[in-house]
Amino acid sequence: MRLGFCTGGLSLPWAEKLALALRLNLAGVQVGPAEFGGGADPASAKRARETAKAHGLEITATTAGPNLVDPEGLEERIQRFRTFFRLSLALGSGLVTGEVKAKPPRLTEAAAWETVLYAVGAVVRIAEEEGGVFALEAGPGCLVRTAAQVERVLTAVAHPRLKVNFDARNYYVAGDDPVEVVVRLGREIVHGHINDGVRTGPDGAWAPRPVGSGEVDHPAVLRALERQGFDGCLCVEHCRSVAELEASLDYLRRNYSFGSS
Repeated sequence: MRLGFCTGGLSLPWAEKLALALRLNLAGVQVGPAEFGGGADPASAKRARETAKAHGLEITATTAGPNLVDPEGLEERIQRFRTFFRLSLALGSGLVTGEVKAKPPRLTEAAAWETVLYAVGAVVRIAEEEGGVFALEAGPGCLVRTAAQVERVLTAVAHPRLKVNFDARNYYVAGDDPVEVVVRLGREIVHGHINDGVRTGPDGAWAPRPVGSGEVDHPAVLRALERQGFDGCLCVEHCRSVAELEASLDYLRRNYSFGSS
């Protein structure tokens, strides 16, 4: 199990983000399309991959943000994933992570699920065509926010290019026990995010907190991932400053022994 961070949260030039990852002794970084012209600049992506590799850093995954629940404009948003997969492959990963986003109020629950199952199926077919993998993330406020809902998508789509990006905080604020989620989703987990938060009310209401100062039992989650044989990268995200990232990493390393980071 290795540690990294999501670069999109810090307003620094790419070279400084890599230098930061090196200084903090991280194994890799997850990037966003906006850092590479929305994914439309594969040449800069290849240069970024070569620079990262020269420093012994892995680019673990690329984020994706299009809504996969709203049927209006859906086909165009699905096709954007082709660009994301090509970007991720140019960066040396091939892994794209993403939430399905929220259900528009005008849609019934049944219609929303029909749309999202179609859309995720279409995205993973693009992943197969391009040689990539889509890792679904449950998210607060999204149609898919619990382990049971993630399982519903995995079962319905039933495609080897569909995996899970695990975020303990997201499951916690949705009412799930993150340790039980790890057991439940097991080897479908190929990548993960680390952040923290507190529940502030019913129906998934929550507030963010720096890692170690919220309500997520990260050491227990990490031990559960280890028991499941997870050997991928967990990227700290949503840090508002370098100091917050440093404090998050310090907390994690004091409470768990990571390899190669």
